[in-house]
Amino acid sequence: DYIKTGDAIPGDILVLTKGAGIEGTAVLAEDLSWVLENKIESSVIQVAKQMVRRISIVPEAMKAVELGGVHSLHDPTEGGLLNGIWEMAEAAGVGVEIIESKISIAPETKAVCEALNADPLKLMGSGALLIALERKRVEKLISLLLEIEVEASVIGEIKHLQEGRVLVKLDGTRVDLEAVDQDEVYRTLKKYG
Repeated sequence: DYIKTGDAIPGDILVLTKGAGIEGTAVLAEDLSWVLENKIESSVIQVAKQMVRRISIVPEAMKAVELGGVHSLHDPTEGGLLNGIWEMAEAAGVGVEIIESKISIAPETKAVCEALNADPLKLMGSGALLIALERKRVEKLISLLLEIEVEASVIGEIKHLQEGRVLVKLDGTRVDLEAVDQDEVYRTLKKYG
C-alpha cells in the first residue's frame, strides 16, 4: 500500500513513535561533545550519541500499514517534530491540534537540549514517525508497536483547516503551529562555531 503524507483527514488521531529530536540529539552529542562534557555526565553523552541507531522507521511503518486505517505517514526530519507536523498538515490542507505534554522526549534529548539551550521540538527528528489514523484503531496500533519494542503515544488530532494549526503548550496556552525557519541542529552548531 502507498500511504502519502498529504492524506490525513479531520478526525484522524495523530500518533508519534519514539519521540522528538532523535537524530538531532545524536548529532549534537557527537559534534559538540567538547561543550557537553562540562555540562552533563559522560554516560548521558554516550547514550545520546548512540541514538543514531534508532533512526529507522521501517518496522513501525510496516506495522501501521498492516493494521490498516492509516491515512498518512510522515517522518519529521529537518525542523524537527513541529516542522514535520506542519508539513503533514500543509500537504493535506488540514488543521491540527497538538498537546505538548503528550510528546515523548528522551531524558538524553532533554539533557543535551537543556545544556545547549536548544528546543527539542525543533530538533532534527529522524527516527520518529507521525501516523494519522482512524480513532478506532489507535489502541491496537500502540499495542502492535509495543510488541516490536517501539513506544508510541497519541499527541493530537487532525482538524478542519478553519480550526487552525495549534500547539497547546505545557502551561495550557495555545500557539499557532508554523513552519520552522531553521533546525536547532544548524543553529546550535553555528553558535558554537
